[in-house]
Amino acid sequence: MNIKLRKQYTGLGLIGWVVATPVVLVVFAFLFCEANKAYWDHKVKEMCEEDGGVTVFEKVKLTEEEFKKLGGNKYGQISVPSVRLSKNDDPYYSKHLTIQVRKGFPNIFKYESRIFRKSNNKLLGLMISYGRGGGDFPTGFHPSHFGCADLKTIRLDVEKQVFVIKGE
Repeated sequence: MNIKLRKQYTGLGLIGWVVATPVVLVVFAFLFCEANKAYWDHKVKEMCEEDGGVTVFEKVKLTEEEFKKLGGNKYGQISVPSVRLSKNDDPYYSKHLTIQVRKGFPNIFKYESRIFRKSNNKLLGLMISYGRGGGDFPTGFHPSHFGCADLKTIRLDVEKQVFVIKGE
């Protein structure tokens, strides 16, 4: 009896490795990007919880007429012009600062908005926020972001907290 033994194929072979290697690398790159974003989102959340939000140094009580004259909207907010755009008759101005906390993959920023009374340059309110931009797997789509605004527990409405209508 003549029995032929066939060689049993047990591996991927060269072509299998050539096809599988890029797929495995892309999967690992994607997982790295997602883990990196999750890490920095956690760090941003910690920064937001530590000193993010609004600090009011003085509340400004306005009549309904004063509120409307300053451009108050139906949401109870006043748009305070920046120091560069404020006119001579504007009683309040704001200053905004963006600080790059981390440059890289992803970028982390700290945002500060300050509201001042023009007559004595007194600081009335301060808003601090943090944000992550980018860090995504390269797809060509708009990069994702995360920041204090995504946390529903932190208020960032400095104008609404500084300016209040009398009687409310």
